[in-house]
Amino acid sequence: MAGWWLGQRGCAILREVNRHSPIAEALAVKLRAAGLDGIAFALLEGVAPLAWVGAQAAYLAEPLFGGPGGRLGEVARLLEDPVKLGALLDDLRPERHRP
Repeated sequence: MAGWWLGQRGCAILREVNRHSPIAEALAVKLRAAGLDGIAFALLEGVAPLAWVGAQAAYLAEPLFGGPGGRLGEVARLLEDPVKLGALLDDLRPERHRP
């Protein structure tokens, strides 16, 4: 009976805690600084249903570019987690950062 309150999508508090992703925040800041936040948002939003494919590609490339536990692995985990990917999309949303 343990965990019965989590249901299929989990507890609301845990979902919000899991939304926090340092790599997503750092990536959003860098893309915004480069002026690529709108393009990245459109691209990620368009291919979001296939983000798991990008995650698998990142996992395959990880040993070639930095080894296990590197930034590429963090990006792969970001892409395969719909909650964290949604948080990144929210950070990149163009309407959110207009003065």
